[in-house]
Amino acid sequence: MNWNMQTSSPVSDKDIQDVIAIFEDGFGQPGWSYEGIKTRFKASTVGGFLEDDSGLRFGYAFYSMPLLLFKGAHILWEDAICVRKSLQGARHASPATVWPAAWNAARDVFPGKTVEWVGGRTQNPLVMHRYWRQTASDSVYPIRRDYQSGEGKELAALLQFSIAELESMPIPSDGILRGRYGKRLGDYAIESDYSGIEDWLLKHNFNRDAGDAVVMISKLDTPIGPKG
Repeated sequence: MNWNMQTSSPVSDKDIQDVIAIFEDGFGQPGWSYEGIKTRFKASTVGGFLEDDSGLRFGYAFYSMPLLLFKGAHILWEDAICVRKSLQGARHASPATVWPAAWNAARDVFPGKTVEWVGGRTQNPLVMHRYWRQTASDSVYPIRRDYQSGEGKELAALLQFSIAELESMPIPSDGILRGRYGKRLGDYAIESDYSGIEDWLLKHNFNRDAGDAVVMISKLDTPIGPKG
């Protein structure tokens, strides 16, 4: 299995139907419209599919990379990612696999700099945990620092200016977008490894069933890409 990621390119009906099929299988429910997926293909910097040697598709991923740098490095924003239920837990969508694939697709557009920040808007504890565990520093927003800190304010402003899905909404101090999804997406379990994150969410009255999502971003201990 390999990720076949590309920068913006013409979108076929098959591409959209494949995303719909993977979404419904991976999340266990319908919920992403044809037009919504078409818009996502156009808005993301890179996107593509997890494919086997015969070209069959088992996952999709979309990423945005703002043109603006943050402290001299790029932000990689996870717009959407999903793999089929049968492959979940098999590490095909692990940071070590999919993030370098996204960078490799985008590096001709963004030469010379590293990706040092990765984040996304999510309610999934597995996704939150993958951002959380990429750094030993306090630079995990909003779990270890909130968006009212000096650096947090700068990050929030850049994200609102640069990321399409965040443009029309202010990012609160706790990063929680109340009711953003309208419901809980997916049938994932809450593992014991996520306890630190879940405690924080509970303290901040986070409600997945009501569709709450968190704007979360972390500074990577190990940057992706070439040194400047």
